[in-house]
Amino acid sequence: MFNPEKYWEERLSQHYSIIGVGDITLGKYNNYLYKVRRFAFKRIIKKLNIKLYDKHVADIGAGTGFFINLWKKAKSVTGFDITNHAVTKLKEIFTDSKFFFYQSDISSKDLIIDNKFDIISAFDVLYHITDDDKYNEAFKNINRMLSNTGILIFSDNLIRENKEFRIIHQVCRSKEFVLQILKNNGFEVQFTRPMFYLMNTVFYPNNIIQKYSFPVISRLIYKFPKFAGLIGLIIYPFEIISLLIFKETRSTEIIVCKKVNEV
Repeated sequence: MFNPEKYWEERLSQHYSIIGVGDITLGKYNNYLYKVRRFAFKRIIKKLNIKLYDKHVADIGAGTGFFINLWKKAKSVTGFDITNHAVTKLKEIFTDSKFFFYQSDISSKDLIIDNKFDIISAFDVLYHITDDDKYNEAFKNINRMLSNTGILIFSDNLIRENKEFRIIHQVCRSKEFVLQILKNNGFEVQFTRPMFYLMNTVFYPNNIIQKYSFPVISRLIYKFPKFAGLIGLIIYPFEIISLLIFKETRSTEIIVCKKVNEV
């Protein structure tokens, strides 16, 4: 049986970097995937018109602190991670008194919740919860952690046509399934936006561009790994243009939800 805590503890102990929390097989291409993530994140914050100075924010699956850093203008920022290694490192990196870090499993039924947050983010994390019951429990816990008018911002791969994709450490569920989980746990979707269009895995593409873009990119990286960063540099501007043009994707999406009731 897959043990997520053991898996991520070992992985981050060996690769505590953007590559370690990203796709190890893509090498320095990950640097540009995270540039895209930063761009997508800032677009979401701008659209929400959030003033962070008085907000208490939590980030689930804080990892190397990439999104912790993007939340740094908030009144307080709390990071949760399943691994002791990440929490130890984050405490060394973010030393200001407004940063807090805890080792915890967001999918645990025994999760102790002491604080309420105005905003909770969970980027590229929840699809690593491979058990469906635990996936549901994660949203229940997030609901309990949010204030009455709190906002959840997370990324996931919402697969169309009621299909899913499963590997040992990742499950990409159908859009219908995820939306029902959100509804059952007191959330209302406000809007979604693409996090990726060209540069990451596309599930069941419905156009030629998305069908061939990432397969071609990944083959080039596997064949010429030393040029992974250069490939990312070349594709990056086209990805940004795609995100500005398209409001839907068959790749990773950012989902913005409002808490509408307690569970």
